[in-house]
Amino acid sequence: MITITKKVSPKYPPEEYLEILSPDLPQNILFYDIETTGLSPDRDEVYLIGAAVQKDGGYKYIGFFSESQEDEPAILSAFADLCKECSCMVMYNGTTFDHPFLTKRYNLYGLPDPFSQKELDLYKEYRPLKSLLGLKSMRQSTLEACTGIERKYPNGKAGITLYKAYQKDKDPIKQKILVGHNIEDIEGMLHITSFASYLQYQEARFRSTNAAPQNEKILFQIETDLPIPKPFTFENTHIKTEGETHKAKVWISTNADKLKQYYPDYKNYDYIPAEDTAMTRSVSRFLDKSLRKAATPETCYTWFTPDNAFYNNSELQTRYLRQSLPIMLKLK
Repeated sequence: MITITKKVSPKYPPEEYLEILSPDLPQNILFYDIETTGLSPDRDEVYLIGAAVQKDGGYKYIGFFSESQEDEPAILSAFADLCKECSCMVMYNGTTFDHPFLTKRYNLYGLPDPFSQKELDLYKEYRPLKSLLGLKSMRQSTLEACTGIERKYPNGKAGITLYKAYQKDKDPIKQKILVGHNIEDIEGMLHITSFASYLQYQEARFRSTNAAPQNEKILFQIETDLPIPKPFTFENTHIKTEGETHKAKVWISTNADKLKQYYPDYKNYDYIPAEDTAMTRSVSRFLDKSLRKAATPETCYTWFTPDNAFYNNSELQTRYLRQSLPIMLKLK
């Protein structure tokens, strides 16, 4: 077994962004990624486990590289020992692949696995951003490309062939390439923690600074605490949003100068088609069943007319947006 260490310097401090995903995030975070000889934990092995651990205000990469299959138990044990020092494990799509693959290999050798602490899968957290950002896929490399990161080393699939060749000739250049790919995975993961900043819009972590009527719409200007890594534009039949750095513009359509006020707990509402409004079931139950239907996220709203008090009060605007905008972003 070979242990590789390297100082990494992510552009963004991960803690500021990960706090959006997990407000109770503990200290001693560990990012990890694995390289395997295939996709089956029954037939294939782990030949490299890479991790980034917090060190001296930054992160240090630690990789455990297997020179032959006989080294696999050693790298599994070394990784488990490293995990004892952390309180949260962060991965990208690790819930689907890395975690179950490792668990199977630990069980095969009768070793205790390290998965007893809090886990955070960035892939699962970022999936709602696909439509917001207009992404074709949610691969880690896709997110990296959005922020201008260019990879130097071959992908993991090419690494399988390269590692099998390395097992025969122990070529240090091949080892450098294999480890280099894993380091890029880890550094890329640290870098894309900044994508959590987009979730500020979907989790109502913003405030309105101004609102004004504009061509059968109302234009809201909002601010967020954390900057987003790249400007975006999103539009559906309800809203249009343009965001950059700490600010965004949101145009919301009106009907006869009225705005829809959405409610997240739609299962507690009925929609009244004749009135084009939602009503709590504690009230709608007194109506004939033919006059009501179960509300959906898209029909769970009431109407209100913004007045001067609304336009002159950023707190009222913020309260409205925090309740309605996250829902509108998910509508078609």
